[in-house]
Amino acid sequence: MQTRLLLGFGNSSKKRSEVLPDDMNANHFSKRKEKKMGNATAKKVRAEILVIWVAVLKISSVSPAAGDIWTNKADMPTARTLLSTCVVAGKIYAIGGGPSPYTAFSVVEEYDPVTDSWTGKAEMSTKRFALGTSVVNGKIYAIGGVGSHTGPAFAAVEEYDPETDTWTTKSDMPTARGMFSTSAVNGKIYAIGGAQSTHGPVLSIVEEYDPATDTWTRKADMPETKYYHSASVVNGKIYVIAGAAREAAPSRTVYEYDPGNDTYSRKADIPTATAMLSTCALAGKIYAIGGDPSVVEEYNPETDTWTKKANMLTPRALLSSNVANGKIYTFGGSRAVPGTALATVEEYEPNPLLVDLNGDGIVDVRDILQIIESWGQDDPLCDLAPRPSGDGVVNDLDLELLMSFWAQPIDDPTLKAHWALDEAGGDIAYDSAGVNDAFVMGGTAWQPSDGQVDGALQLD
Repeated sequence: MQTRLLLGFGNSSKKRSEVLPDDMNANHFSKRKEKKMGNATAKKVRAEILVIWVAVLKISSVSPAAGDIWTNKADMPTARTLLSTCVVAGKIYAIGGGPSPYTAFSVVEEYDPVTDSWTGKAEMSTKRFALGTSVVNGKIYAIGGVGSHTGPAFAAVEEYDPETDTWTTKSDMPTARGMFSTSAVNGKIYAIGGAQSTHGPVLSIVEEYDPATDTWTRKADMPETKYYHSASVVNGKIYVIAGAAREAAPSRTVYEYDPGNDTYSRKADIPTATAMLSTCALAGKIYAIGGDPSVVEEYNPETDTWTKKANMLTPRALLSSNVANGKIYTFGGSRAVPGTALATVEEYEPNPLLVDLNGDGIVDVRDILQIIESWGQDDPLCDLAPRPSGDGVVNDLDLELLMSFWAQPIDDPTLKAHWALDEAGGDIAYDSAGVNDAFVMGGTAWQPSDGQVDGALQLD
């Protein structure tokens, strides 16, 4: 999680802020600030760094990806693993799964991200976990899955209509399976890989379902067998990520499947070999989340590259994830494999828009001045546009986006602490924004009336 810290640059009502980059060290910070403040003030800022690092250890681990925000949301009413989720009209439907990896539910629950609330819905006819679900024309298709640890996988297909809250039986999938993936492209659903039971055999089979005709068609097999993998769609291509070729053997392989010409291309391996993960696509990137081991890694199909991101607040496997209203939501799973099912729900915003640059709760002339100070530079704090990641330089696009929030009050979800450093003595820097008081070390001397705004520390 990103840690946004306000350090000795103002009182609790008017604060100047800095976001610490991942490669932050005292010299880096001092050099950057010396350009703006001069050497005398910079020496005091170096003392503030001691406060930062002591306090950061109390607050959270420093994220490998500044800007990532994970937030806990309302738990699912039913704790479960190996469930599947789909989105229709901004609502997320959590379907099936089980209280442990090897027992099954037919439960369906609807999550509203806007109200952070849950509603029970009509259950499936078939109790199952490790199923696949996809959406075509506003209908959800629940496909395959497994009913028990010892039994065979299902071929059953059911169509759910969220408007009428009803289920309809459709044509069975030709190859019964669970622990597979489904993805929808151009009105067709592609069932990829999986296994015929929890112990195999593992499959490379791909089958296409056409909801319009309720028919199945065999497609080209994957280059290798996979189960407990995940797949997501970007620009009409399906990316099949990680998983395992056999029990207890997680994989790093990634394949791009083009349904248009029924061909596969090998892509850059995911950095962490993992299985039992979940993936979803947001703003042209794919996020591989959780698994065994539980990590979060971002894939860019345009550059065929991977980037490590901040892990979930509750690392877990056997979960499901989906996207609504520009944010990622993760559901259920378990901390261990096998393990107790979780009801946990988290919301993830990979690149949140932080327009309150000086941290005073409103966009005003002080934020414009910060843009001007960084004009023409590669300053991640001020490089706001284009969304989601900026363009590497502070320019008129950033100023235009900032002005669209002019005079609006801002609730900054990343603010973790503010140390005004205006104490007259002692060894505690008090947090005026929360409860993260910091212990000061290093023979420091308080300068309550000689800071940039209200206070500072000076090293001996």
